[in-house]
Parts: sequence; structure tokens; C-alpha cells
Amino acid sequence: MKVFVSWSKDRSHAVAQYLTTWLKLVVQSLDPWISSRDIQKGSLWDPAIGDELKESPVGIICLTKDNVREPWILFEAGALYKGAASNRVCTFLIDLQFSDVEPPLAKFNHTHPTKNDMWELVKTLNSLTPTPLTEPILKESFETYWPKFEAEFSKILKASPPTGQPRTRPPEELLAEVLDVVRAIDRKVSSPPKTVFTITDAAPMEIPSTVDLVVPPIKKKVLTEPLAPTGQQISDALRKVLADLNKDLPSSSPKHPPQKV
Repeated sequence: MKVFVSWSKDRSHAVAQYLTTWLKLVVQSLDPWISSRDIQKGSLWDPAIGDELKESPVGIICLTKDNVREPWILFEAGALYKGAASNRVCTFLIDLQFSDVEPPLAKFNHTHPTKNDMWELVKTLNSLTPTPLTEPILKESFETYWPKFEAEFSKILKASPPTGQPRTRPPEELLAEVLDVVRAIDRKVSSPPKTVFTITDAAPMEIPSTVDLVVPPIKKKVLTEPLAPTGQQISDALRKVLADLNKDLPSSSPKHPPQKV
């Protein structure tokens, strides 16, 4: 599976180069691609990068204090995402905190260079491959190569100090971003997708003692309700089912009248 590794400026480039090698060691079925290594001599950069952006379902964007607002980084992030829910864009924060990253990059799920975060990244990439490794094998591979990544990453940071500082975001801007996220979540919760609940055919069943009758086989019913129905919706649905069942009951009166629902 192709993985497009995006970089800009020296520190990001050095990390991206090693990351492509390390990922291949941990998950052999991955095919990480980086422009500085994988574009053939004499080829034009723009068409080659454009082709890879179209073909890669997954991208890793190596972000640093120097490049977090670079136009080229933003362009590649958008091209990788392509508006498709199946695509994955993983922002790798080399020397940044979550709060340092502004929209639109802030909308992606960030990865820090910690063991736990890198393990989650590797698991995600592995799960997207056509033939993923089982978790025990993946874990063993990760544990084998993690010390190498940790040591090399530390060397890269020492050898390529940052040349700039991220812009300090004022509290008002951070609060506005949080508000946008909360509103987006609220819209999704307020308009849940529809699903279909089906009551399948069943064998005759014994009615509770309040009715003391044997019900004929239940007819197939289809109810369309939200994924998270309210108590009132559940109650209404039960009333509808019971009303339909009563139509099929024998005409003789039951020993005890049914209770209200």
C-alpha cells in the first residue's frame, strides 16, 4: 500500500527520509513514497508528485515549527484528503504541540513521536493494507525496531535545529476553534443517520401471564427509526407492534385483560 510522506524544509525532510525506511521495516507491505528519493532523475517534479498524490490513499505530513504554515504543506494535505472518507491524512508533529497547529491541519488526528502514538500510527497503517499482519506479529516487529527509531529521531533533532518558532495562538482563537468543533459534533448528533430495524419471523412464543395466550407467528415488520431512538420513539414502536399482534389474536377473550404499555 502506498503511503505519501510529505515534508518541507531541512528538519522535516530528515525525519521524513528516516520515517519511510523505518515504516518499511515494521510493516513490509507498506510502500512509503518521498519526493526527494523516489522521483527519477530527469523527471519533472510537479507531474510526478501529482500522480502520487492521486494514487496514495494514505499520507503522513511531517510538521515542524519551520513549515507548519507552508503553502506547499497545505496543498499536499488537501490533495491527499481529496474529500474521501476512506483516505487517511496523518499529521506527524516533530517538534510541535497540538495547540500549535491551526486549521485546516488542526482537523486531522495528530501523531506525536512517542512510543504510544507511533504504535497507534503503525496499527492504523497496517489495518489499511490488503494483507495486514496479526497484532502479535505487528507488536513484535514494532518492539524490535522502536529503539532504532527513537535513537535516530533524537540524532536528527540535534543535527537539524529549528530555524523558526510557531506563531503563539491567542486564547480567543483557540476558543473559537473549540467552538467550531463542538458545533460540528452537535450537528452530527442532532441529525443521526437512519437505519432499518427488522423484526424477523419467529416461532410461536408464550405471552407473559398478564395475557396468558399463545401468539401466532409474528409477521415481518420493518420500522425505520434513528440509530439512537428516544424513549418515546421506542414506546410508540412497541405500541404499533402490539396493535398489529392484537389483530391476529383469537376472538375469545383472554383470562386477564392486557395491561397498558
